Amino acid sequence: MVNIRDCVILHDALRALLDPLRRLLPSLSGGRYPGSVHINLLDNGPDILFRLQAALTRKDSERLLSFGTGVGACRIHYAVGNAEPTLLISLAAPFVRFGGVKVTPPPGSFLQASRDGERHLVQAVLDALPSPLPKRARFLDLFAGCGTFTFPLAAYGIVDAYEGNGPAIAALRDAAHHALPGRIKGHHRDLSRQPVAGRELEGYAAAVVDPPWLGAPAQIAALAASSVGLIIYVSCNPAALATDAQTLHVAGFTVLRATPIDQFVWSADLESVIVFARGRSAR
Repeated sequence: MVNIRDCVILHDALRALLDPLRRLLPSLSGGRYPGSVHINLLDNGPDILFRLQAALTRKDSERLLSFGTGVGACRIHYAVGNAEPTLLISLAAPFVRFGGVKVTPPPGSFLQASRDGERHLVQAVLDALPSPLPKRARFLDLFAGCGTFTFPLAAYGIVDAYEGNGPAIAALRDAAHHALPGRIKGHHRDLSRQPVAGRELEGYAAAVVDPPWLGAPAQIAALAASSVGLIIYVSCNPAALATDAQTLHVAGFTVLRATPIDQFVWSADLESVIVFARGRSAR
């Protein structure tokens, strides 16, 4: 284990937390044992989740409150082991904007690694949409998370968003209900066990797929067997992408466009947006 003193690619607001965290953690009852701190830099400050191995004492809570106030955190949760997080303090209503819509993500939620990377990913997805779009276009957003692509897509049509993480899809639904009623429908489903398939896939102008590291073999097989003609695949793992791309190739899809995005700078990992179309030539 290496005690990193600094990280030159980390956002300044997160770098500023390193030394205060070093002072705080040893003082907590659960801080003497292996644990983790998950920090998302939201639009209005750090959102922090502490996972410790012991319940908080009253002194611990006081220290965390003082820490959160001092570093400008918008919200702090804690959890013991793998238990569900408990809200400790909320100093401001936490939010992140997707497509201009405010979303309150659950603690410890998955977000893109950087705002710039996210912006380029979203633009690459939107650039891949059919032109001209059909009237009352419908889009499918698979592995939607909290709505990174869902809300930008909703500016162009009706979106069905599917996500297996319950708190994430709940956050998406809540934001959609308040900001874009009738344009987004959120579905809670484990797509590795129950992919969207068959008649469920009829009538979509495009499907956006942003799978986890291991890819989406079950969902891609269902899409390959469907009438969907355009698939926009967002990949963070070239090996999984190659496997899923082979399934689409056998089904008659070709690659129209490939956009690499070096979101994980100075690492071997590469984000990419690949546009697959059924029976069309590359351009």
